[in-house]
Amino acid sequence: MNDLLNDGVDTFEASRHQNDRNEDIEMGIQRPMDFGELGLDDFFKQVQQIEKQYEKLEKLLKKLQDVHEESKAVTKVTAMKAITQRMEKDVDEVSKVARFIKSKIEELDKENLSNRSKTGCGKGSAVDRSRTATAV
Repeated sequence: MNDLLNDGVDTFEASRHQNDRNEDIEMGIQRPMDFGELGLDDFFKQVQQIEKQYEKLEKLLKKLQDVHEESKAVTKVTAMKAITQRMEKDVDEVSKVARFIKSKIEELDKENLSNRSKTGCGKGSAVDRSRTATAV
């Protein structure tokens, strides 16, 4: 009796793993698609570029916070003017980086919508979910 159960488990395991290829019985045999064909390579490169700019933005914020703390202790007018000029320069840089990030995110949103027209990338597909769920 034990031999019959063990043999049944082995054949079940073998048949279950035979269908692990990239095919779906109901949809027929499909060739596997890589990320490059689905447009995800460029998408992830753009996301990395945005993340680098976001890191730059965080560094500028930290710099502004440090200068603000420094300005609390300054009593001389000339030193305060120098600090104000540095802060204005940093605020301008923050504005530029923030506008750049905003424009890139808007471009990604437009590309996400246009990417849905490709085969295999329609609304609700794995590619579409990956694109929309990727947090920038």
